Amino acid sequence: MNSILKGAEAEAIACSWLRERGFKIVERNYRHNHLEVDIIAVGPLPKRVEEAEKSCKELYVPGVKFLSTPVLHIIEVRSRERPIIDPALTVDETKQKNLIEAASYYALSHRLDLELFFDIISVEFLQNGERLRFIPDAFRAEW
Repeated sequence: MNSILKGAEAEAIACSWLRERGFKIVERNYRHNHLEVDIIAVGPLPKRVEEAEKSCKELYVPGVKFLSTPVLHIIEVRSRERPIIDPALTVDETKQKNLIEAASYYALSHRLDLELFFDIISVEFLQNGERLRFIPDAFRAEW
């Protein structure tokens, strides 16, 4: 399967995982000029805790528990078939700046008054299935 199809599959897996946890997907593949955000969702405020949550599908959230305050999540999805490094580590400073710029435009143009969180979801395609890792509040915008 080519990388575009794998990327789309990873985004679909991420959206399903997010919906199962109470997120509302409001945009997929949002574009502003040459910039793109994979997923924009309204969801709960993440609060880090020591225990990882595991589900029956081998999807896990390391150290995250959700509170009830809704916030806007700007989510970058990264995937690899045979990961040598964690796919999340490929979200470099340039990509972060691009996500911040696109998210800022989205929030302003939609007149949203929600706190923004920049999250990363990495999906690894393994021989025995997929492994998803959610990294909430992975980086911050310097306003």
